Amino acid sequence: MKFLPAIFLTLISVLEVAGNFALVRDQIREVPQQEIFPVNLSNCKFTNPLRDLVWLSKLHQSQPSMSIHEYQKGGHVYFKIFNCTKSSNRAYWYDCAGTYKGRTSQNDNDLANYIARGAKFRKSWFTTCLKLTVPAPLCLTIAQFVAPGQNQPFLKGSNVQVGIDSRFPGNIKYIDLYINGQFVRREVHNPYRWGSQRHVDHVLKGMSRGTYKLKAKIKDKCGGLKTITRTFRVV
Repeated sequence: MKFLPAIFLTLISVLEVAGNFALVRDQIREVPQQEIFPVNLSNCKFTNPLRDLVWLSKLHQSQPSMSIHEYQKGGHVYFKIFNCTKSSNRAYWYDCAGTYKGRTSQNDNDLANYIARGAKFRKSWFTTCLKLTVPAPLCLTIAQFVAPGQNQPFLKGSNVQVGIDSRFPGNIKYIDLYINGQFVRREVHNPYRWGSQRHVDHVLKGMSRGTYKLKAKIKDKCGGLKTITRTFRVV
């Protein structure tokens, strides 16, 4: 019985601690993060922001090496300021009022770029980024029919030989020959010939009367395609 008061005191202390913990727990509130893009941003109108927005004009004058790109998100305008000539790869974001919104990488596709996420690029107002474009390789595919002659007549039952010559055969990948829309054969070797004794091109043998149109599709090694035509008659 002499320990009873001590037990009661311990129980009372435990209840007091539990009560204080519950009180503190109830007072804890999650503080929401401040929005990167404010909802109630004043309407921003300009023709040329480098001239019409005083803060941006001053920034441009003081930092002439910075590129300035315009973006839009949620109906509001934002500016991405960055120096693409530096290795830091950092970009600085401002709203239309000139309020600094944060720093990200210059890559808009970077998943960590929380500011640019959902923002649409509108226009580049000033850039120091030089993009070098390597010109596509050039293939000269100067080629022409050497046989038959244009509107050349042949007698019924004749075998017609077709020849195409090129000044730059090394640039040609292949030539497809058609007669009245019918595919004859693909030739990959120079000289380009069809209907000769060493080629079995039946459609050019024993020709019937009529007018025939030859079409050659010339594919070059640079990916280009050129078409030339020639007409002949069988009487």
